[in-house]
Amino acid sequence: MKVLLTWQAHADEIERARAALPAGTDVLAHAQIPSFSRFDASYEGLAVEARDADVLMGFCLPPGILDVAENLKLICWMHAGVNRLDSAKPMEKGIRVCNSSGANGAAVAEHGMALLLGSAKRLVMKQQAMREAEYFPLYEPETRSAMLSGRTLLVIGLGKIGTAIAKFAQAFDMHVMAIRRHPERGGDQVDSVHGPDELLDLLPQADYVMLATPITG
Repeated sequence: MKVLLTWQAHADEIERARAALPAGTDVLAHAQIPSFSRFDASYEGLAVEARDADVLMGFCLPPGILDVAENLKLICWMHAGVNRLDSAKPMEKGIRVCNSSGANGAAVAEHGMALLLGSAKRLVMKQQAMREAEYFPLYEPETRSAMLSGRTLLVIGLGKIGTAIAKFAQAFDMHVMAIRRHPERGGDQVDSVHGPDELLDLLPQADYVMLATPITG
């Protein structure tokens, strides 16, 4: 079996992939070329080795690669979402696709909380004022910091990311409401779970809203 990593993998990454695969698997990587990010992929960097690869594994798939990958059986898409992958062609060619659903839940939730705190505490505005040595009215209604404690957060989408956000928010003593497609399934780390049809009723009750829905379009 031949596995082609679609990023400019380091030697230890190639070896880690090889160790996780059946003995005798041939593991190759994207050709080393100057690029903005080593996790990007180009047609030129993959085309030669992709022709007889059984598996493509990575974060990007340049246009045209599936046209030349005549032996391909599986794409290991190393993202939670598949919105950046043209799924029509793998379906046409009978190529299976697997993704990393839930793998980024904690990291994205932490980033979401960073944005929430930054917004509540006006961090960007304050940093800009400090850098430019400008007067900043700390206690005026339009510029003063807001509290998270005791406030209400509405989380729209209660998958791995939404659940992690709710957990973090409760640690800040926030009241957490959640909307999910199937509210009858309930949810952890939230005070109440609602269906999509309740969105307009819940929005006026929320001090903050977090959108944690999948990109499916």
